[in-house]
Amino acid sequence: MDNATITVNAHSFTIITAHKGIVGVSVPCDEPTKQSYTKEELQEALRAIDSTIRKYEKVQPKLGEGTSSHTLLVRRVKALQIAATLIQRELKQGVVASA
Repeated sequence: MDNATITVNAHSFTIITAHKGIVGVSVPCDEPTKQSYTKEELQEALRAIDSTIRKYEKVQPKLGEGTSSHTLLVRRVKALQIAATLIQRELKQGVVASA
């Protein structure tokens, strides 16, 4: 596969893909767009993410390095760490919806 790009429109939750100059494939998500979250929602999400990361990290040594299961787990941990960082940034900035 040559250069491939995946772009997600955060406002409409639409996935737009482009591959080898072909553009325009989009898949709208059924979820409604929610622009802001309460502090409590973010804190709960962060707790859930942290718990999942800890569980994944306990399982990781049991998977053979280089296997598809190991690679998938490593990628999921990285994605969750990014999500946690973004939530922490949001909480630190204090820009959240009121309950």
